[in-house]
Amino acid sequence: MAQTSGTGKKMSAKLISLEMEYAITLKMYEEAYKNYSETLKTSVAVIEENPCGTFSSASTNVSQACYDKVWKNAGCTTKARNIASDSWLYAQTLDAVKTDSGLHATLDDDNHKIGCYGTASGKPPTDTSNFAILKGYTFWGKSAISSDTSTSESDCTTTCANNVECTGATFNTSKQLCWIRTGDGEISEGMTDDYAIVSVLKQQAFALQKLNDRLTKLNGDIMTEMGNNFGQASGQASGQASDGSGLMQYSGLFVPSEESIRLNKLVEDKKQIDDAIKQLEGANPINGEFADSFLQAKQSRVFYMFLCIVTLCLVGIAIGNSVASKIIAVIVVMIIIAIISVSKS
Repeated sequence: MAQTSGTGKKMSAKLISLEMEYAITLKMYEEAYKNYSETLKTSVAVIEENPCGTFSSASTNVSQACYDKVWKNAGCTTKARNIASDSWLYAQTLDAVKTDSGLHATLDDDNHKIGCYGTASGKPPTDTSNFAILKGYTFWGKSAISSDTSTSESDCTTTCANNVECTGATFNTSKQLCWIRTGDGEISEGMTDDYAIVSVLKQQAFALQKLNDRLTKLNGDIMTEMGNNFGQASGQASGQASDGSGLMQYSGLFVPSEESIRLNKLVEDKKQIDDAIKQLEGANPINGEFADSFLQAKQSRVFYMFLCIVTLCLVGIAIGNSVASKIIAVIVVMIIIAIISVSKS
């Protein structure tokens, strides 16, 4: 059974299809937004104050918060030592503290591996769960960290996850190259053999934006199809009123609200009044035609009188009689006076 609008008119199959697609896409958007919100709450990729920002590379006696960050950035998974209770470590510069943390993360002896990872087996498998891979897209961030050879997009993801400065990467299967990037940036369309490697949070935000764009497009298509079905003006059907008020809005199942109907009626009435005023204020085409005809008639009379003068002059020359010439001269003067008066009128 065909669906109908609030006016009782049947909706086209295309209109029904657009309504169904809109409802499905809206549901997808709501679910995507829920996932994004949850990830945002639990994400470790949050903006935080840099506890080492007040120290230079040559600074000694760095704070515990700064040392905790250095230890974590080195890749160690255990809790950092209490730097204040370690007189040797406390006396070291920030650069020396970073070097020491790096040695714990890379030296192969049991003492350093246990100190950094809590086990003699060394570094655990890299956790890449905070990253997502998008085929056919690229991510270039703000600046480059490195360009490495990789065998797969998964290998490239691991390389990025192992670098604390990496915010994303781009991998190309044909070139077997992995571009490690840092800083924020846009996800862009790439080649079919490109892969964008970004945080899960960024991937979810990207998906939300695409769904939002799709909903906007569907809304416009629905408004246009409503115009085709129910006769709205094209500007209103697309949701863009001619005066920019955008009164025609999608309100679900194609039933405009009473307020929307009332406002659109006022806009239509105003448009008709404006058109009437323009006709009254504009130049009257009948008056214009009359003025043109009058000008042409006046020009015709002047031209006729000019012909009379020429004719009389030729007659006077042909007769050659002095009396006749005087009479003709008087007539010519009278005609000239008439021409002048016509021209001024």
